[in-house]
Amino acid sequence: MRRDFHAWASLLCALFLLGTGSLAHAAPDFPRVDAIQRGLPDSPNTYAASRRWFESYPFKERVFLQLSLILVGQYNGLADGVFGRNTFNALRQFQREADRHADGVLSADEEDLLVRKAAAVYRLFGFEKTTDAATGLTFFAPLALTTETSSTRRGSSWKSRSGQLEIESLSIPDAEISYLDLYSRLIAENRHRRVTYSTVGDRFFVVSGMDGEQNFYVKIDRASGRSVGFSLSWTAQVDTIGKRLAVFMASMASVSDAAPERYTRDGGTANPAAPSAGGKREPGSGSGFFVSDTGLVVTNHHVITGCRSIEVPGHGRATVITSDADKDLAAIRVRPAAPVVPAQLADSRPALGQPVIVAGFPLPESLGANLLISSGIVSGETGIGGAPHQFSVSASIHPGNSGGPVLDNAGHVVGVAFAKLNELAILAETGGATGSGIGFVVDTETLLDFLVPFDKQVAHSKPAGDQGQQSAVARAKKFTVQVICR
Repeated sequence: MRRDFHAWASLLCALFLLGTGSLAHAAPDFPRVDAIQRGLPDSPNTYAASRRWFESYPFKERVFLQLSLILVGQYNGLADGVFGRNTFNALRQFQREADRHADGVLSADEEDLLVRKAAAVYRLFGFEKTTDAATGLTFFAPLALTTETSSTRRGSSWKSRSGQLEIESLSIPDAEISYLDLYSRLIAENRHRRVTYSTVGDRFFVVSGMDGEQNFYVKIDRASGRSVGFSLSWTAQVDTIGKRLAVFMASMASVSDAAPERYTRDGGTANPAAPSAGGKREPGSGSGFFVSDTGLVVTNHHVITGCRSIEVPGHGRATVITSDADKDLAAIRVRPAAPVVPAQLADSRPALGQPVIVAGFPLPESLGANLLISSGIVSGETGIGGAPHQFSVSASIHPGNSGGPVLDNAGHVVGVAFAKLNELAILAETGGATGSGIGFVVDTETLLDFLVPFDKQVAHSKPAGDQGQQSAVARAKKFTVQVICR
C-alpha cells in the first residue's frame, strides 16, 4: 500500500508544488466538524507518535494526506504538509469514524481507505482541471455541481443551477489596485458583511466570512503585475459542500499550467470499485438511464463493481462518480455524443397495484443489444427481506435489466430495477412453491436521496395523468442506455 500511496501522492501534488508554494500559517477558521469540536482525549505520547509517523513521509505525501482529509471533511486548513493540532485531530477523527483505534497513526489499510474515500468525493464533485482563459488561473472546477458558466468583468463565473453555489475567477491589474490594497478592501466589514478569518503574506491572502445570508471564501495570489485568484460563495443549504470545496480549491489553485493526475486512474476513467489484480470480474452488462442533460447516468452498484472500464454504447467510456453498495445504486458520467433527454424522476413511490413498465437491455447474448420492455403492476410494497426502500413488481426482470428504469404510465421514473427472485433458492426454501414473476426495484425516494449531491441537475416529474404505455415507452427510449462492464 505504501508504495502505491507514494505514487498517488507524487502525481496529485504536482499542481500544488508548481502553483501555491508554501501555505504554512494559513488555516481558515471554518467551524469545525461537530465530532472534532467535542475533541478526542489524547496524551503527549500519542501526539508525538502521530507527528513522527506523519513527518516520516516526504513533503509531497504529507500534503496529499491533508488533501485527502479535506475531501472527506476532516481537515479544515490549507494543505501545507506541516503537522499540528488540526492535522492530528483530523487523522484521529477519520480513524474514529472508520471504527478504528484513534491514535493518529494510519495503518496501510487505513491509508488505503482514506485514499478511496477521498477519491469517491473527488469524483462525486466532478473535479476537472480548468484553465480559465480570461484570467490564466488553473484550478479544479467541480463540474458535477456547476452547470452554468458565463463571463464577468473580472474573469469567469461557474454557478449551480439552483444558485446555491457560485465560483468566480478574478484578475485585477496592480495599476487598478495593489495587492495589499485589495486585501484591505476585502477585509472591510459593514452591517451586512462579516469577516471571520483573514491572513495575508507576500505571495497570497485568504479572506472568508459571511455576506448577508451567503458564506464566502476568497483566495488571491500575487502574480506579475496583477492579483489573480478566485472567490466562492454558497448558501447554508450546501454548507458542508461549500467548506470542502473552498479549502480543497484554495490548496490546489495555481496560476501556472500543470496536469493533476490522481484521484482518477487511466486518464480520467476512474472506477472506485475496481479491484486489485487477480480480482477482476468477467465482462458483463446492465442497463441505466440519463438523469441529467450533462451526461449523468444512474445504474446499479453491482453493475459497475469490479469493472476495469465501463462503456455506454453510443456515448463512449464512462467514469464512476459515486456508488452506494447498500442502496445498490451508482452514478456514472459520459460525455454525450449528442444532446440527451434526461428522465423525469417521480417524487414518490407508486401505489400497490399501480401499472409499471420496466425498460432495459436484458439477456444481450440471446436477445441482442436491443431495448426491451415488460409491463406489470406493483405487486408488493417492500423488497427483499421486507426492505422498506424497495418494492416488488410483476413485470419481467432478467439479467441485463439491472440498473434500468421502472416507469409509470406518465413516463416518470418510479424506481430502478435490480433483482429477480432466484427460483431455485425459493424451491429449496419452500419445498415446491416458486416466486416466478417477482422482480425487485429500488424506490424513487431512495434514488432522489442518493442524487442529492448533484444539486438541481436532476429533472423532477411534473404533474401528468396516465399517458398510456406507448407514450411512456417512447419516453423511455430517449434516456435508457446499456452499460457494459469490461
